[in-house]
Amino acid sequence: MKEEIKKRINEIRLGQVPNGYVSTDCGVVPSDWKLEELHEIAEPITETAGNKVYETVSISAGIGFVNQAEKFGKELSGKQYEKYTVLRRGDFSYNKGNSNRYPQGCIYRLKDREQAAVPNVFESFRITKGFSDYYDHLFISGLLNQQLARKINHGVRDDGLLNLTGKDFYSCMVPVPSLYEQKKIAEILSSCDETIALYRHKAEQLKLLKKILLEKMFPQKGENTPEIRFSGFTAPWRHFELSNITLKIGSGKTPSGGEMAYFKTGIPLIRSQNIHDNKVDLSGIAYIDDETDESMESTRVYNNDILLNITGASIGRSAVFKELAHANVNQHVCIIRLKKDFYADYLQICLASDFGQKQIDINQAGGGRQGLNFQQIGRMSFMFPVFEEQVKLGRFFESVDRLIDKNIQLFAETQRIKEALMQSLLKGIVRVNTRQ
Repeated sequence: MKEEIKKRINEIRLGQVPNGYVSTDCGVVPSDWKLEELHEIAEPITETAGNKVYETVSISAGIGFVNQAEKFGKELSGKQYEKYTVLRRGDFSYNKGNSNRYPQGCIYRLKDREQAAVPNVFESFRITKGFSDYYDHLFISGLLNQQLARKINHGVRDDGLLNLTGKDFYSCMVPVPSLYEQKKIAEILSSCDETIALYRHKAEQLKLLKKILLEKMFPQKGENTPEIRFSGFTAPWRHFELSNITLKIGSGKTPSGGEMAYFKTGIPLIRSQNIHDNKVDLSGIAYIDDETDESMESTRVYNNDILLNITGASIGRSAVFKELAHANVNQHVCIIRLKKDFYADYLQICLASDFGQKQIDINQAGGGRQGLNFQQIGRMSFMFPVFEEQVKLGRFFESVDRLIDKNIQLFAETQRIKEALMQSLLKGIVRVNTRQ
């Protein structure tokens, strides 16, 4: 990052206005940008559905336009349908319903449908001046939120919507750079959106591929061999209960004093929140001292132990421990330690599969995802090939999981980059090349 940009960002953080910038209702923006009220660049949409048939949609915070029947389980328009506002592709709607994520409501653009009808309590409009793609990113960024918060009267109307008049909404100020700069900003942010969509799609496709492979590479009910198999393996698979193939099925305990017994350094204490699907997440890990660890010697975790959450909302999540040389667990996490002819990564696939999760649902105490005891875990059974084939399968699906995780991480990282770019570009902190 250039030093001048760093300096600019730091000045704004300190409440100062950098040279060449002005303080406005939209925040600090370049002095060569115009400021216009929303009604100066947009016009309200007045076309109503009447007797014509349109798909009725609503707005879901964080998602955008969704089919009304799919969101609520039924059509809600009823007699009000004829008054619904008709949107065409590229039009905008402001849903005045507040949510935890969008307490001032949210504005979305209709992009995946040619036309639709939305409740007439939404403020629907189309851009008449400027580049619509730029304003799409501007509204998504929440740049109007502070202004909306000031204009919204405290309290919520009887219909659950925020107390905000159309006049107040359209009086919100928006920053208006040159048309060329609008287009360049939109191109950069739209490129981020395309990359985000690509990584999300790849992750979803890989998850689907994994599901298909699990069905094909594991025996179906009543069979003892799978449809697809690594070359060189022909022996039938065998059923085993976990109690017959394990050296240990047991959990740890919470140190006396609870969180008061935790330290900033020491022996890691793995809790249920550290066990994610196929991964031990060490962020937010708690630590215990050597004395406490000695008192919990029987619940120490070793390399290739499988850790399974046995209580609470995360019951059924599991992962193979490979992160540290020495750690411990509390009473909410069960240690499953296998005998030498059984491969931990293979059993992890089984536990995380639909079949494994169904067994957890059925076998746990009380029958409702509340708790799972060691006897029930021991009674769980799975099909096992010979050890060498377990290793092949375990490593293969581990590589698939790594690809999925990589695309999820790239998806999240690109989202973070876009968020940073939105804050920088849409406020002019970082300027695009304005020379045509």
